This record gives sequence, C-alpha cells and structure tokens, in this order.
Amino acid sequence: MQLIGYKKQLKIGSLQPVEIVLLEQERRKNMNIAENIKMLRKQHNLSQEQLAEKLNVSRQSVSKWESGLAYPEMDKVLQICKMFNVNIDDLFNQDIKEVNKDKQGKNLINKYIDDFLNYVSKTIDMFSSFNFKQKIKCLFEMFVIFCILLILGLIVHDIIYNLFFINLVNIIGIGFVVKNIINPIFVVFLIILGTIIFIHLFKIRYLNYFVTIF
Repeated sequence: MQLIGYKKQLKIGSLQPVEIVLLEQERRKNMNIAENIKMLRKQHNLSQEQLAEKLNVSRQSVSKWESGLAYPEMDKVLQICKMFNVNIDDLFNQDIKEVNKDKQGKNLINKYIDDFLNYVSKTIDMFSSFNFKQKIKCLFEMFVIFCILLILGLIVHDIIYNLFFINLVNIIGIGFVVKNIINPIFVVFLIILGTIIFIHLFKIRYLNYFVTIF
C-alpha cells in the first residue's frame, strides 16, 4: 500500500487546520509501524530477506515498510502480528519497546502472584493431609525455628547498632537520623530477611518433601 499522499507536494497554506492535523497523525502512524516492524525484526534476529521470505514478499517491500514509504497489506499486518505476538493497535499506534516492557512487568507480577498462590495452596494441601501428630510436630518445629531466627535477629541488630550506629552518633553527631531513620530501616530489613529465611526453611523441610512424596 503506497503512501501516495506523502509523495505529492502539498502547500500547507492551502490546507484547512483539520487536514493538517490528519496529515500529521497519518505521518506519525506511518513512522510508528515502520519503526515497530524494524525493531521487531531485529529483536528476533531476522534480516529483511528472512522476514520477506516468511511473509512471502520481496525484500524491497520490507525495506519500504521500514523506511515509511509504504504500508504492508492487511493480510501481511495480521501475519506480522501473529509472528511477533503483538496486536494491530500496538503495531500501528504504540511504541512496541514500551509495550513490551509493560508486558514483561505485568508478566513478572503475575508470576510472583501465581507462585505465592501456589505456595499457599500446597501448604493448605499439606496440612490437610497431615494427621494430628504430624501437624503438632510441624508447628512445633517451625515455632522453634521462628524463635531461633528472632534471637539471631536481635543479636545481629544489637551488634550492628553498637558497633556502627553508636559510632556514627559520636563521630558525626547525627543521632536523630540514626535513631529515627536508619535504625528503623535496618530493623525492617532484618524482619524481611528473617521472613524469607523462615519461608525457605519451611519449604525445604516440609513442602518440597510433601510434594515429592505426593
């Protein structure tokens, strides 16, 4: 589909404001699809010849698409969308690079959510399959681990606080900052670290073993 409108010499003064806006929108749309096709091709390590072969067109056609001199026909647009897993609106109107980043971010969040729900589901299934004695044993062991981690966390906090934070107060004189900002941040860090270790130990000690058996 050739862009005949852009090959004509147009006098801006002879156009109405609405026509100028439409021409600008058409130009941007053309540049979007040109840049997007080129970027998608390079992301998938394809040459213009290879992409042309997959779409059953000439290399010159692909070159014109990427330089903005022509649009691909609709059936080729659909092929491109299917090949690179994008939708038509994104191909024509969006920056594919930003769209891909958004998709990757959403996929990562969805993965974390799925992993968490899977972890909870496996834990519930495991406890449901335990008899009373096994449940008491599991709860007691995890309570002991929790107490050990809590004690270790308090010891680490006291050591770090006495060795470094007190010296900062004495040397620099920033007691307010240490007491009200740095120290709470350090406590939150220790809590998060302890929680991660606790969950990991529970997973190794019980969950993985349960999944392997069942």
